[in-house]
Order: sequence, then C-alpha cells, then structure tokens
Amino acid sequence: MRSTLAELVLTAAESGPQSQHFQFRAPRFATALSAYERGLDLLLDQGRHRMHAAFMGSVPALMLAGTVLAGWQMMRAALRTHERLEQGTDEAFYKRKWLSSLCYAAYVLPRAELWLKGMESGDAMASIAGEYFLG
Repeated sequence: MRSTLAELVLTAAESGPQSQHFQFRAPRFATALSAYERGLDLLLDQGRHRMHAAFMGSVPALMLAGTVLAGWQMMRAALRTHERLEQGTDEAFYKRKWLSSLCYAAYVLPRAELWLKGMESGDAMASIAGEYFLG
C-alpha cells in the first residue's frame, strides 16, 4: 500500500502543464490523495489496536481506495492525452478521454473525503454494534 502511495505522489507531482484544465484537476487529485494517505494511516492504526473499528470502516476504505486509484489512472490518462493532443492528433478518442478525466476530477474525486469520513466512523460504529452483536 505504501509503494502504491509513492506512485500516486509521483503522478501528483507530474500534474501537467500550467493550463487551466490541469489547474482544475491537480488540486482535486491532491486532496483525494491526502484523504487516501490519512485513510491508510487510520486503517493500519485500527488494524493494530481496534480491529472491530477497522472492520466497520472497511467498505468506506475500499471505496476510498477505488476512488483514488481510479483518479490516479484518469490523471495519467489526462497527461498522456494532453501529449497526443499537443502533437496535433484529432482523434475523437483522445478528446473524449480528456473530457472524461475532467468529469472524473469534478464529480468523483471529491467523494474521497466523504469515504474517509465513513472510515473515521468505524470506531463509533464498532462501539454501537458491539453492544448488539459482540456481546
């Protein structure tokens, strides 16, 4: 997980040219990446000390990972697509990929922080659920 995080940080550093399109994507990716890093730290801490809390936050943890890792791939696609469009390609595929990565940054990446909030609720959920299920 830490090695994947290192790759994500490298992609964030390669945030692309200083165009308005990358200026829109880059901070959203950085915010999602920060949520992923905090979520990873939380999950590892819960796994060591409060296993039931880790279990209760596992679905939001998976959703957070999926959101951020897909965002990473969309950011990489945007960088490569930008290169192709700058080379003068007029293929519709690249224009659509460019737009889909922009939409992902606008509509999906902001959810990363919400998934982290769900993970943070794991302690409270474990406490409440423990009264009913864990005896």
